[in-house]
Amino acid sequence: MNITSKFVLRDRKNQDKTQSVQLRVILDRKSFYINTIVRVEDRFWDSKSGCVKQSYSNNSALNAQLNEYQTKLNTFVAKSMMDKLPVNAENIKFLFAPVIEKPKAGIKRKSWGKKNIL
Repeated sequence: MNITSKFVLRDRKNQDKTQSVQLRVILDRKSFYINTIVRVEDRFWDSKSGCVKQSYSNNSALNAQLNEYQTKLNTFVAKSMMDKLPVNAENIKFLFAPVIEKPKAGIKRKSWGKKNIL
């Protein structure tokens, strides 16, 4: 098993001219992408090192968020190898999947037309 990862900018630009940062994971010569919450303009992105440039005012906070993604991936891979569990794309994607919470008790539903929504 061979695994590498690197942060890259998504090609598509948002309306505010920022681009989403994605974690590209290459596992056994097959790549897949994990979305992050970090968005940055192309001019503030260092593609060679895969981080936000020093010239951006909030670079340390954004790079810290990116480091959390990298640490989470590295910890998962290390624990899986120690426990002799499979490391595959599905498990890694599940690790980074957003958590969907159920509505709390006491929240009333609003009615919009014929459909009930929260």
